[in-house]
Amino acid sequence: MKTSADDSSSPMDEPRWSRRYDICVNCRSNRRPHAGRGYCSRCYPLLLRIEQAKRWTLDDRRSLRGFPSGPGWPIDSWAFTAIQTGVLRQLLDRLDLFRIWEDHRAGRVNDLDVEYQLSRLALAARTKTGWNLFHGVCHALRSDFSKKQITILYRLLNDIEEDIPWRGVDLARCYDEARAAEDPQEKRAKSERALERMIERLDSSA
Repeated sequence: MKTSADDSSSPMDEPRWSRRYDICVNCRSNRRPHAGRGYCSRCYPLLLRIEQAKRWTLDDRRSLRGFPSGPGWPIDSWAFTAIQTGVLRQLLDRLDLFRIWEDHRAGRVNDLDVEYQLSRLALAARTKTGWNLFHGVCHALRSDFSKKQITILYRLLNDIEEDIPWRGVDLARCYDEARAAEDPQEKRAKSERALERMIERLDSSA
């Protein structure tokens, strides 16, 4: 009986994954059915969202299909750019994560990868210790587990990780990354202008 921990299959046992591709062009796996343009059913929706986000422009509200909605409308060009850049980065990061997962499931995984995986699951479970709950467990894995056992353990834990619903794009992270990327002099100038406006308001109300 084949389990989720065993991703191996014989090419003679199964038909070709799609008419033009044997594996997903992003995650390099055929564990999921082909969805379109060489992408699997997990990666393809993200590709469509990335292409959609690239078309966003403030000059044409009709282009903003899928743009995160909120109480901040209308937004200025800085906020728009921060959101668009952040959304694209997080969607691309998600595609990269799928590729890393499949690479590890294929056996290119080590004890430290499993430690990080356990730490992510601890965070997802909201344990009190959080990320540090399994700190240093890689040493025990290295001494007591074979390469095959580490791969099997990773696949089983990855089944759990894959089954955790993604919360979607984090808008707060979009703003934080945009602010962190700002030029220090520009940041100081903005702070000085904000201080001047505050003083003017205080003076006018006095």
